[in-house]
Amino acid sequence: MMTRATLTFVAFSAAALFSVACGNPPSYESTGGSKRDGSANAAAPTSPPAVELVEEGFLGQYNIIRAGKRYYALPQDQGAFDTDKAERGGYARLFIANDVARVRTMTQEGINAGFGPTSTMLVEEGYKTKFNIIRHNGSYYALAQDDGAFDPKTFKGYRGASLQEVKSQIP
Repeated sequence: MMTRATLTFVAFSAAALFSVACGNPPSYESTGGSKRDGSANAAAPTSPPAVELVEEGFLGQYNIIRAGKRYYALPQDQGAFDTDKAERGGYARLFIANDVARVRTMTQEGINAGFGPTSTMLVEEGYKTKFNIIRHNGSYYALAQDDGAFDPKTFKGYRGASLQEVKSQIP
């Protein structure tokens, strides 16, 4: 007769053997391949936020993904989702917000505005909690949220040729 402790040990052992035999479950996000150097001063690795596909094929071409507390609308032709790449601005097209309804609205408005040279659209709301990133005439602008409406003639903020470039300027 097996006791509760024996059953727990057997179940744990079976799970451990299954994990060793089959490997880790597949991940939907690559973590960038950070390595530990084993030194006493090495920072403890941070685990990436949990990634969840919220909606596939939104507007026929976007996947809406939740990673941590943020939502991303990534065109399906942009490849696999990577949180680090998204936060660096490494995707050609991407919408980011802290609310799923907001990211859907931003995506819809972005599609309606088009990605032409004269379009203006909000690409990311609340970057580093206080900046909105806007794409206007093919350039990207980071505008402090408390600066009011975007006006390219009076703009005072960060500007770059790509989302990645403008994000790299923000301290």
